[in-house]
Parts: sequence; C-alpha cells; structure tokens
Amino acid sequence: MAGGELENLVDASRSEVKRWGGESPGFLHLAVVLARRWPEEFHEVFGEHGLGPIEERLVNAGYLGDETGVRALLAGDSRDAILKKLAGLVADGPAPGADQVSAPLPVGLAAAVESGEPVAEGEQPASARDQILGLAERIDGEQIVGRDAEHREVAALLLAASTGPIVVAGRRGSGRTSFIRGLPPALAAAGIDCTVFAVPRTRELSPDDLHRLLRQAPRDAVIVIDDFDQRAMLRDQHPLLEMLRSLRIAGESAEARVVVVLEQASIGRFDSYAADFGHLVPLPSLDERAAKAAIDCAAAEVAQRYREVEADAELRSAIEAPPVRTEQFVHPGLAARRLDIALARAAVAGRAIATVLDLRRDGSAPALRRTVVEMSAAMKARVKGQDQAIDAVTRRLALTRANLDLRPERPNGVFLFIGPTGVGKTELAREIARAEYGGEDALIRLDMSEYAESWGVSRLTGPMPGYVGSDNPDDWLTTKVASRPRCVVLLDEIEKAHPVVWNTFLQVFDAGRLTDSRGVTADFRDAVIVMTSNIGVQEANSRPLGFGTASSPERSRELALAALKGTMPPELLNRIDEVAQFAALSPQAIAEIARAEVDSAIDMLAGRGWTVTVDDDVINWLATTGYDPEYGARHLQRNIERRLLADLVTFSERGVSSVRAGVRDGDVVITET
Repeated sequence: MAGGELENLVDASRSEVKRWGGESPGFLHLAVVLARRWPEEFHEVFGEHGLGPIEERLVNAGYLGDETGVRALLAGDSRDAILKKLAGLVADGPAPGADQVSAPLPVGLAAAVESGEPVAEGEQPASARDQILGLAERIDGEQIVGRDAEHREVAALLLAASTGPIVVAGRRGSGRTSFIRGLPPALAAAGIDCTVFAVPRTRELSPDDLHRLLRQAPRDAVIVIDDFDQRAMLRDQHPLLEMLRSLRIAGESAEARVVVVLEQASIGRFDSYAADFGHLVPLPSLDERAAKAAIDCAAAEVAQRYREVEADAELRSAIEAPPVRTEQFVHPGLAARRLDIALARAAVAGRAIATVLDLRRDGSAPALRRTVVEMSAAMKARVKGQDQAIDAVTRRLALTRANLDLRPERPNGVFLFIGPTGVGKTELAREIARAEYGGEDALIRLDMSEYAESWGVSRLTGPMPGYVGSDNPDDWLTTKVASRPRCVVLLDEIEKAHPVVWNTFLQVFDAGRLTDSRGVTADFRDAVIVMTSNIGVQEANSRPLGFGTASSPERSRELALAALKGTMPPELLNRIDEVAQFAALSPQAIAEIARAEVDSAIDMLAGRGWTVTVDDDVINWLATTGYDPEYGARHLQRNIERRLLADLVTFSERGVSSVRAGVRDGDVVITET
C-alpha cells in the first residue's frame, strides 16, 4: 500500500481512539475505519453485520493490537488481503506482540472505567446513576401542568416492546424543555422503573458522542436529547445526516430508549425518518386554564432574576396576550420572553416598576384587547354613529388575529372607507392604530391629493439613483414601513391619486411587499391599509324617482358601489377586503361627539392652569348650532373655538382662570367663578 494512503488510515484510526478509547490505534479501531473507507470489500469479508460485534467490543473497552501491528498489517499488497488478515486477527484474538485484550465490561460500566471510579461488586457506578460519559445528566423531574396526556403517551411508548426513538415535537415556547422535566414523575406514576437522563441544551453533542452515549447507557435508562433539530441542523439546507445515522444505528441495538425533542417546524426534515421506525408525540397548544397556570409558573421563574424590578398589573395582563404574526413563540414561553425583556428594559432604565410600555422597543403600548367584542366596544366608544362600519372592520381584524386568513402574506386588512366628510373615517383609522398597534404614532398618513401626477409615485418608492431626492429616503413610504412594519397606512382621499399610484399599491394589497429604488423591500404583512374616499356619496344620498323618500341603506350602498366601479379599476377593488360605508351622523351622535370634544378641551385647559365648568345645555347648543349633515362633525371644533375658547381671551387678560359656561338668551355666556 502506498505510504500516503497508509498514513491516512493510521491517522483515521487515531481518531477512532478518541471516539472509543484506548492507548493507541489497534485492529478494532482500524476495522471501524475500513468499514467506512472500503464498505463493499469490508462487507464481503466480514459480512453485512460484521461491524456490530467489533463496535460491541470497543464499547466494552476490548482493545486489540497497537499502532505497530496496524502499520504491519497495512503493508499488505491488496485491500482483500488486508481485510482477510484483519478478520483472522479479530476472530483469533491477540496478535503476536500485541497488547492483551482487556476483559469485557458489562454494558453501562464503561463510564466508570473512563472516570476511574471504584465500583463495588453488583453495584452500579455513580456515573451511571447520575451521568453518562459526562454527556447526559440525570433529572429528578417536577410536576408539569397541562401535559398529562402527552406524558402518558410517552410512558406507554416506553413500556411497549417496539424500538426506535420517541419524537416529541412542539412550537417554540410550547414548553418542550419543561415537558422533559415532567417525565420522571409521569413514569413513576405509570409504574415504569426507568432513570431519565437528558443532554443539556448547552452541551455539544457530536454524532460520535451520540453513538457512544446510546451504546453505553444502562438498559433501564431513558436518554432525552433536547433541541435535536439544532444539533442535527435539520432546518439547514444540508442537515447533519451522521447524527441521524448514529441515532438510528445505536437506537436499534442499544438497550436504552431514546426520546428526541425538537421544534415542530423541523419535523418536515425528520418525518420520514421517524415514520420508518419511531413514534411522534406532538405538543398541542395548552387549554386556557393550563396555559394560565403555565404562564404564571414561567413568569415566576423570570421574576426571580429581577428582584429589584416588579411588573405592574397591566404588564402581567399584557404578557398573556395572544402572539402576533411577527412573534414566532407561543405560550407559555412567549409570556416568559415578553416579561424577561420588559423587566430587563426597566432595570437598565433604573426603574423599580416595569409597565406595559416596556414591552416595545419604541415605548409604545401594545394592543391588549383579545376579543372581537372588546375591540369593537373600544372603537365605538371613540367613533360615534358608525357601528356598522366598525363591525365590518373588527370582523376582518379578528380573522387575522386568529391566524385564519387564507393569504397570510397579504396585509392584515385592506379597507376602503366611503362616506361624506366629517363622519369619522380618519378617526376610525386612528382608532385602528390605537387598538392594533398601541398608539396614534403607528399611523402613517398620506394625503393622496399630493400624488395627483404620475411622478408622485417616486415619493412612495424613491426616484431612480441620480435624480433629485434619491439620496433622501426618509420620506419614502417604503422607508417608513420598513422601520415600523406594524402600522396603519392611511391613504386619504384615494380617488385623487394618479392611476399610476393606484397600480403601485396593487402589489402591496396582493403580496404584502413593496421594493423601492434602492432595492429595499418593505414588508406590509403586519400592516393595515385604510383608504378613504367620497366617491358615491352624492349618488348614495340621491332620492329615488317617484313618490319615494330617501334611499334605504341597502340601496345607498348599491349606488355607492356602482359609483366606485365606474371610477376605480376592478383589479384594485378586487384586492380590498372590506368596503365600509359611513352614514351621515345623527343628532344623537353629534351630541355625543360634542361632549367628547368639550371634555377634551377642558382637559387641555386644565393642563394650562384653567378651571372650566361647562353646563349640559352648552353641549346641546354647540351640537345643534350650525350643524349641517352634509359636513358632518367638523363644525363642532369651529364652534368650540369661536364660541367657547375665544371668549376666554378676555378673562386671561384680567388674570382670571376659573370660569363657567352656560346658555342664556339662546347664546353661550361665560362667567367668572
């Protein structure tokens, strides 16, 4: 044999010494190497299962020969001659001049040999009771809430005579590691006398380590390998197949049973392997009661790390909110992750109390409302007289919150608000920003009258490099959305934009993305798009011919939609989730809006040192004076400024800051109090 190939085989045999143990590479180490290097010739001489007995002797520290004998053997003329001579040496025992073969050790005592622990006759070594090869550690376990059915299933599979690993799969945060801690008491309750060993997540585990671990584990052991998908790189383009082979080979011949724990998303690369000889145990979402208990337990563990920082009641409620689309974790792990980040931010800021504002990097409050009813009620409390439009919006938003939309790559909602001016279209867009994303700062408003020319599209995605404005991307829509993908994009008066601008938004509505002139792609999947328009208002409010009175709501909607179809292209309308029609405000709605506006003005004045009391008849006067249904509620702010705030100037000049507003002789009168 050529010198280069001989040295290569000797080096490979030295590597097997690190894997199996021994003072120097011997004939058994060489046999393992040749089984890989010359598989066809090896099987012809040793048989299809000839490697098994050799590995068994190595597992039991039965070393044979030394490097000198290996070099002498490899000096033969052909592979066939070398393998036949090797087979004779392995079968006959020690070769002349070679080291004596060590007495075989019982399975499970090899760890004690490596560590040098004294072992009394008939006694299992301490390393076999508490750890195996320094790779797996014994876990005593604890009671885990909400996983009784899954623990019973694993116990049944361990009790069954069938071989192969048990594959436990769950989403991130579902409690996979906690599930492992719950195994020992679950097995004890089922009457299964097994010791559970787990490979810590922080400990590296090579395919060779896995092979040795499974072969040298005691026969009453259950070996749990956490994060197996990461160890075997199952989600990478090139997974570590050697890890799978080691698990399969050792799992078929070892006495110990194996439980593999991995992420649900990785099961696609593992399912065919598991289906061949394993058993899959999925971890579903916890029910509400179990999830609450698990979240409390996880939160308590996190809170122990931050003894000088506490979470207020609102934050504790917020961490239990359902995951949003951008969050890859589920509860209870998601709640622990949220609380950990919030407490850490408060600790860095030097605050003793962490609030809901610490959940977001930008300090905004997240959406905490969970149900359609709660979300709808919150919006109706601020937007008066538009219950039908609000219900249409909340139904669609609830669908995306529950991850039930058929096209998750699209925005969370694409809405077109149609109706007369001043009826709450823009206000409802603001309320969506508050309810979904925590505040009005999540609203990106574009006045589409500024995009009436075809070149206006450059203000959305930027002009081509070299043109004016190409080096100032801060004002581009793509930049704003890329920096804050969870937002509401308001396209006010969409009918005033150029058709080229309409076409730009087609891919946003359909694919949830928009690429600017720099090549940066803004992701709209977690955004809500709201368009407002006055199209169809005149047609919807027109009276029918004949002796009829005003149009019914159904007919008004039909007329408005017909006007929309005559103005906007069908490919744009076809990508809209909901067309919400806003009705003219009733006198009752106007009165409610007037009260809200006056209360807001009083709060604003209180912050500036004023004490203002407003009688109820002033509210009615402001709501009815100058009201025109065609112009909605915009007259209210003008009335408040002209008839309430303007008269305060005189009192301010006199140094008076406490006044009362009432109605006398059909007009608003302000007096000092």
